Amino acid sequence: MSSDTIHLPTQARSIFGKQVRQLRAKGRIPANIYGNGEPSQAISVDLKDATHVFRDAGMTQVVHLMLDKKDTPSVIADIHQDPLTGTIAHLDFKRINLNKKMEAHVPLEIVGESEGVKLHNAELNLLHQEVLIEAFPADIPTHIEVDVTSLVELSDEITIGDLVLDSKIKLLDDPGIVLVKLHEHVEHSTEPDVTADEPAPVEAQENPEEAASSEE
Repeated sequence: MSSDTIHLPTQARSIFGKQVRQLRAKGRIPANIYGNGEPSQAISVDLKDATHVFRDAGMTQVVHLMLDKKDTPSVIADIHQDPLTGTIAHLDFKRINLNKKMEAHVPLEIVGESEGVKLHNAELNLLHQEVLIEAFPADIPTHIEVDVTSLVELSDEITIGDLVLDSKIKLLDDPGIVLVKLHEHVEHSTEPDVTADEPAPVEAQENPEEAASSEE
């Protein structure tokens, strides 16, 4: 969870469709706010500000949207990026109640070193990228650490139930789901398979005329 409050200045938006190009020409991008029982509202935000906010808040941290001196707590619910440049093209924000618990998908981050990787020439296999939790908005972390130092043997694994979390956070996924496990490293040969290109042997066939003369 972030210790710093994240603010994002916004402006009401009245242009849509192809006219949005006018916004982007001024260094702004379109966005929407919805949820919490209130009507959806079209806004625009500065691209540089939005980029910094997304870097710090991700999809889990509270973003305080500032519009006409009104503070609207929210989280980034959806993001659209330019497929060529990766630049943010559009954002959706979901209003939240700071005094009400909410669900969030929080990304996992591997920490530590597994002794089994060296002992068995093994590889770490991260089977899931995130877990679903429930907590008050201010208590939701930016990520959850998965300590792999306990993985020594090839049969060792880490499940959701093994995660060490703050008591304010409730895991909603099945605790038996395996998150990380060791698997044996498999060497892939780089030499070409010459046998695959060899033609199949052709059996010698008897000349029909010779066969006929021998039978006469």
